[in-house]
Formats: sequence, structure tokens, C-alpha cells
Amino acid sequence: MMRGTHGLLLGVIALSLACTEGNSVVGGPPDAGPADTAATDLGTDLGTDLGAPDVPDVPDVPVDVPFRCVDNAQCVGRAEGAVCEVATGRCVQCLASADTCPAGQYCVAATNACAPGCRDDESCRLAAPDGGAASPTARCDTSARVCVACLASTDCPLGNLCVGNLCVTGCDAARGCPADQTCCAGACVNTQSNIAACGACDARCAPANAVPACLNGTCAVTSCTAPFADCDMAAANGCEVNTQGDLAHCGGCGMLCAARPNASARCAAGACAYECAAGFADCDGDADNGCEVDTRSSAAHCGRCGGVCALANATAACAAGACTVASCAAGFADCDGNALNGCEANTGSDLAHCGGCGMPCAARPNGAPVCVLGTCGVTCLAGFADCNGSPADGCESNTPTDLRNCGGCGRVCGDANATATCALGVCAIASCNAGFGDCDGNLTTGCEASLATSNAHCGACGRACLAGATCTAGACVLGPYGSGADATLTPSSGTVTINTVRSPATGAAGATALDLTAPTGFAVGQMVFVHQTQGAGAGAWEVRQIVALAGVRATLEAPLTAAYSSAGTNRAQAVVMPQYSTVAISGATVVAPAWDGNTGGILAFAARDSVRVMSGAIVMSERGFRGHPRVNTSFRPGEQGEGSLGYGVQNTAPNGNGGGGGGRTNCECCWAGGGGGGGHATGGLNGSAGGAVCQPGGNAGLAVGSPAQTTMFFGGAGANGGSDEDGYGSAGANGAGLIYVASPAISVESPGAIRANGQAGAPEFNYSGCGSGGGGAGAGGAVYLRAASASLGAGLVTASGGTGGNDPNNCGTPGGNGSVGRVTLRGATTTSGTTSPAFTAVP
Repeated sequence: MMRGTHGLLLGVIALSLACTEGNSVVGGPPDAGPADTAATDLGTDLGTDLGAPDVPDVPDVPVDVPFRCVDNAQCVGRAEGAVCEVATGRCVQCLASADTCPAGQYCVAATNACAPGCRDDESCRLAAPDGGAASPTARCDTSARVCVACLASTDCPLGNLCVGNLCVTGCDAARGCPADQTCCAGACVNTQSNIAACGACDARCAPANAVPACLNGTCAVTSCTAPFADCDMAAANGCEVNTQGDLAHCGGCGMLCAARPNASARCAAGACAYECAAGFADCDGDADNGCEVDTRSSAAHCGRCGGVCALANATAACAAGACTVASCAAGFADCDGNALNGCEANTGSDLAHCGGCGMPCAARPNGAPVCVLGTCGVTCLAGFADCNGSPADGCESNTPTDLRNCGGCGRVCGDANATATCALGVCAIASCNAGFGDCDGNLTTGCEASLATSNAHCGACGRACLAGATCTAGACVLGPYGSGADATLTPSSGTVTINTVRSPATGAAGATALDLTAPTGFAVGQMVFVHQTQGAGAGAWEVRQIVALAGVRATLEAPLTAAYSSAGTNRAQAVVMPQYSTVAISGATVVAPAWDGNTGGILAFAARDSVRVMSGAIVMSERGFRGHPRVNTSFRPGEQGEGSLGYGVQNTAPNGNGGGGGGRTNCECCWAGGGGGGGHATGGLNGSAGGAVCQPGGNAGLAVGSPAQTTMFFGGAGANGGSDEDGYGSAGANGAGLIYVASPAISVESPGAIRANGQAGAPEFNYSGCGSGGGGAGAGGAVYLRAASASLGAGLVTASGGTGGNDPNNCGTPGGNGSVGRVTLRGATTTSGTTSPAFTAVP
């Protein structure tokens, strides 16, 4: 068994060696090297041999072995192909790694068989099967095995993109354009010449009214569209000029339509034309001088060329294009306003236009009208005459009875202030009017003398006033110093009150009438001091004499210079001034009634010879504007002091020259304000805000009047102090009144005095504690002295303000001081002494 096996094995080995040495097997292919040792042969042989029982050695016999190639040479001529697929030992038509397919075919990798189609780009670039030349840039689309123009844009020339395997014109960011072109919106454009992108993408060259061109990247005009022209040679605005209507380029560039006088040029259809301005015309037909005629004013061409103005009796003119009359010939006038008939009226003789248009000579009473040399005249009837020389009223005078033309023109029967008569042309005086006399015996002057005012005939013909006196109401009065009718005033003790006759008054500026509310005590010949004490025009004053009195109306010797009213809140008054011959005061006090809200507060008198204050005094202190009395109420603002605006109310503001009230408080820790001081020459002092005050002091009264006292005021009253929670505000103090003295000589000797001083403020008042406001003080009043000579002593004439009220223990808030008043000296040529405040001298 083993022996047989060994023999078979040896045979196999021998066969193997024989193959190795190149000995062919019967029926097999020539030796092919290592391929003959393939496992297939070994497996088959070994399996067969090993499985058979031992047999005796047999001689060699041919064995059929499958074909396996190891290189291409072994596949030459084989029907299945001429290429050896070494991995399988098969002969195939082609290998993908070594495509040997004929032109026009490629190797299918799955079958190693040739199929129609391109194998690579090179195969697409060879000569076409039909002998034509293939594209040197063709590409093989290996997915479809067809030759295409491109697979990507990089396969195409610059300026082309690969679209659908075809190179088409275009560009993008990855594929640009040739060097002379720019990629604009996907297309290659030469920006040096393309009008759609001239110089840059999207820079379209589109000049107005022109055929465009792009030259070296700059927009240019090739030609213009008629009728436009490129006159400024700037392509940016194209052919900018319409030569059919442009005045500067009419019909072509630079063809200017020149300006012509009084005409407006226009370009129409490329030709210059001209229109005359309104009111002008081209009457000479010369275009160069334009519209040379103003048809509105040319008399030779009025309204139109050749419209000559020529009017009768007139110098013609042209106005607004119509003929008018510039002037009429002497003695003629254009009365109908119709320029066409010129100056048609003869004013020297025309009754309808005698001396001028519209001046008719109308029918005249007692005569017939005539026009002679432009003046209307009249021819009078018998017994009548034109004595006033006015044709308007005809023959107005009946000379047999006319007082002014008694018996003939200009023969006057003196009826001035008289009842005169003219009978049959003869004058006579029947009687004189009351208060008048025929003192010259001349019938032509009538009753010429006013017996009430004539210094030569005062009260009766021939009764003359002494030198320096004035006839007033039929009585001689010695000027501003009075008549002395009230004799002497020589008091030596006590208090003497004068100026008790007084009344509210009303009078108009410029009038001589003064209406008196209470006329009792007023009489003809009296001097009155008229004063606007409060309200509108406060401070106005004047001295007048009564020359007539009827009921409540007094007639004054001279018109009032200011208006006076007592209506509403206004307060005016008239005060009768005594007319003393001499005043000598020794030991007495002379006063006038205090201001009561309607009248009073004024001391005024005249002394014909002199005034002497040796001891005693003339006093109006504290008799002017009034302070409010204390109000027994806590937690209450103070009342204003009375002033030029009226009586005060609760308010911290000034009341004209009256002080403002102190503020109130209702707490223990702070005090009310003091009352404000009254004002006059200056403002008073404000109420104090001292101590622990937490409310304002009252404001001071205002300054009023002037140093010359052309307006004259009472001193302003001080205001009430404010109340706190446990006390009462103090009363306000009175201001001083007014003193007016007129005398040729005034002297004041110590201890005599003239005083118009303000009242001191009341101290703080309380009933259970501190904190109320002190009262404001009153202001000084007015002192007005009218004298030729004045000896006033040293500080004997005063108009001082009071001191604000204050508790000595500083328990309350002080009130404000009152202002000083005013002292005026008028007309003095000899003066000595001083006053407080210093007097103001006026002529």
C-alpha cells in the first residue's frame, strides 16, 4: 500500500518537475512558467491520486489541464481577448488599468470588455473616427463616456463659463475676463468702450438728448438729437440746450438774443423774437432801440403809436395811456373832468364855475348874482347892502335897522355887553348888561367896561383899583396875597382853627366852573385852595378866586389848570382861604380840620402885609392821611395806611404813599411783621423783620410829588402791625397834612414854629405774650410858603416823619419809620434860615 502511494507521489512530483523544466503536457499549452503550478492542478491531481487504491505504475499518459495566462503574450490570438488578467489567469479584451480598447471605445471595469465611448481626455483630443480633427481642449465625461467641451469653467477660455458641458460667454468671481475686459454682472465688458459700463461697471453713458459713445472709459457725445445742442461741451449734461427756445443759444450755440430796451426777448422755433413791455411800443420800427415809446405818458403816442394828445384851452399830457389835462390856460378850467373837450369852462365869467370848478354863483338874498373876473358878486336891492363882502349871503344887511351897519356898511351901533338899537339908520344904546358899563360914552363900543374885572372901572365906571391890585368880582384884590378883607389874625393862646369852610369839588381842566357839593359858606371874592387829595391826578392843586356863585357852581377868575373829581374813589376839595391883612401869632396854635376821608387836612391862608410866628405855631402834624386803629383780633394781617390811592385794606403792599400792613403769624416761636412807614419825599421804611419774625414786615409807602411841589400831597399814613396768636397788631400812625401860606413877608422866630410832622408808630401791643407787629409811622406833610422875603429861623419849619412803633423790651416787631415831607419856598428874593427837611426854592 505504501509502496503504491509512494510511486504515485513520485509520479506526481516527476510530472511537476517536468512542468517546471518546461516540458509540455500532452495537449496543454506551451510552458508558461509559474502559472503551471496553480493550486487547481495540484488539487485535482492529488485528490484523485490519493484516493485511488494502490496500482502498479503505469506509463505516462496525456492529462487535460485548464488554461491560465500569466502575461499578455499568452493571450495573443485568443478569441476572448489579447490582454491577460493576471489575477484570474483569464484573457480579456482590456483592463481598466491598461485600456487597450480601440479608438472610440473604453474598458468597462466590471467586465473588462470594450464598449463604445471615450476612455480619457486624450482620446477626445485625437482625430475623430471620421477623420475630422477633435477639439484640443475636449474633455471626457467619464460618467457618460462622451466627449464634451468642458467639465468646469477652468476648461473654458477666459471670458467663458462651463454651462451644460459647453463653454458659453460669461464670467464670475472665480473665472475672470481677458486682460482688456472687466466682469460686470456676469459678462465681460470692455469699460473703455462699452456705453453700458463706461469706465466702470453700471456706469451707463446716457447723455441727455444725445447719441452716446464711450471713449477710453469716458462718456462722450457722438451727436446731438435735434433741436438740442451741446453748447457747454460737457458730456455729463449731454446736449443741454434746446436751440428752439433758449435765449442764449437761439438756433445754435452762442446765438444770443440781445436785450432790447423796454422789451422782453424770447426764442421761438430757433429765432429771436421780442415783445414790448406793458405800456411801451416800438413806434419807429427800429428793433435796435427796442420799444422806445412809453405810451402811458407820451403825449405824441398816448395809448398807442401816433395817438397825439391835443386839447382845447389846455396843455395836454398823457397819463396811464389816456390823454389828460396837464394845465389849463389862464382863466379856463376842466370842470367836467372830460379831457377830450379840454378846459371847457371860462372861470372868469361862468356863473356855474366862477373862479374855479364847482364854485357857482348862487342866487343871493336881496340881490342878483354875477361873476366878474372869477369872483361872485351881487347887485343889491334898494335898502340892502353887501357889508361883509361875502357873496354867499347876498345883500345881508338891512341898513335902516342893522346894528352893525346902521345907515350904511361899517356904521356900528355898539352893542357889546349892551342892548343897542338902530332906527332909520340911527344908533342908540337902550341899556348895559349887568356888570358892564358904557364908561367911554362911545356908542360904537357899547358897554365896553367890565365892572367886575376892570381895574379902571372896578364895580362902577371910574372906580379904579390901587396899583398892584386886581379887580375881581367888582372888588380890588391884591394878587396872591389876598385883599386883607378878613382883617388881622393875632392869636396869643389856645388853639385857633381856620379853613373850616370846605367842600368836595369837581371841575374840568380849562374850565372856570367849579362845582361844590356843600357850597354853604362860599362867596364871591373868596380865595379857594383847590386840591385833588386822592385818586386820579392826586396831588394837583391851585389857588383861585370866586368871581360868581350860582347854586353849587362857583365861577373862577381863571381857568383850572388840572381836572378835579370827587366821583367814585376820587377825592377833590375846595377850601376857603382867609385873606388876612396881617398875621402875628404869639402863644397860640393855629390849625385846620384834620382829613376826614372827604375834606380837611389843608391849612391855607393869605396875608396882604405880613406873617409873623413869634411863639406858638402853625401846625398840621398828624392831620393828613389816617392810620387804621388797632383791631383787637389775633392772627390777623395789618391794614395798609391811608395814602394817595385811598383808605387801606389788609395787604403788605404799599397803598400809594400809605405803608403796607405787617404779616400775621399763629405760632409761638415766631413773630408777626411790623407795619410799613408812610411815604412822601422818599419811600418810608419797611416794617422790620427783627427778632424771631417769620412773617414779612409791611412794605413802605411810595415816594410821591416833586421838590418844587407842583403836585402837593399829605404825608402817607403808617400801616398796622400784624397780629400773632396771642396779641394784637398795633395801630398805624397818621401822616401830616398840608400848609400853604402866601404873604409878602414871612418870618418864624424861636420858639415859634411851623410844623407838618408825621405821627410816631404805636408800639407792639399784646395781651398775653410777645410777637405782634409795631405800627408804621406817618410821613411828614407839605409846607408851601409863597413870599417875597422869608426869615425861617434854624429848624423851626419842619415836615418830619415819625418813628416806627416798637416795644422798649423788644417784645414785638418794630414798624417802619415815616418819610420826611417837603418844604418849598416860592418867589423869595430875600431868604434866611434853615428847615427840616431843607426847603426847595422855586421862582
